[in-house]
Formats: sequence, structure tokens, C-alpha cells
Amino acid sequence: MNRFGRFTTAALVALSMATPAMAQDNPVVGVWQPDKDSDYTATMCGAKQDRFCLTVSELRGGMRKPENLKYLGKNLINEARQAGRNSWKGKIDFFGITGDTTVTLKNADTLHLKACAYVVVCREITLKRKS
Repeated sequence: MNRFGRFTTAALVALSMATPAMAQDNPVVGVWQPDKDSDYTATMCGAKQDRFCLTVSELRGGMRKPENLKYLGKNLINEARQAGRNSWKGKIDFFGITGDTTVTLKNADTLHLKACAYVVVCREITLKRKS
């Protein structure tokens, strides 16, 4: 293998190994809370780790009801596509209601979700980073 071939192979291997690390460094990754009764874990997901996923990771108090427990450990948002800087669009299954969602990282500690079902029924939720 010539010098260029070895360089190209080494560069591709380095990039493939760095992709998961870059996803972990994404500021949106972490645990988020809309209130004291639930936690949601944001991750970068998909084959290339370039999609946004939001998983129900903890339910407490008023949210810990039998009808909600089936969502524990499940993705509410699965593989939303990047729509801009710190913004993703995709589908949401919010405790049985399915719709379109836009997720925006407002700052290091504020995540904003806007979800719409049936085009006209929308709900906006602000989540704070769990400390």
C-alpha cells in the first residue's frame, strides 16, 4: 500500500472511532427534567450517531401511574433529524399521542420541545438540565 493509501485508511479509521465520542460531546446529550416528577435522557442516536433521541428514564410522584410505566425506558422521540444549529425535527409519541416535534437547545441548561398532533393541537414544554 502506498503512502496515500495508508494515510487515507488511517484517517478513515480515526474518523470512525471519533464519531461516538463527538456525539457524547454534543451539548444536548444528558438528563433533562420538565418537572420534579420525571427525567428524560437525550442521546445522539442512529447509525451515524447524528439523530436525536429522547427516552423516558425516570417517573416519580404523579407521573408514576400504571398507564405511564409502559413508557419507562422507551423513546418518546426516535431519530429526529437535525433541522439547524441545536435544533431537530421528528416524530414524538408522548404517552400515547403521536405528532410532529421540534426540539431546540436554547442554552446549556434549557431544552425546548414543541409537539403538534393533528396539526392544530400543539404543546410546548421546557426542560431543564438535571444537575
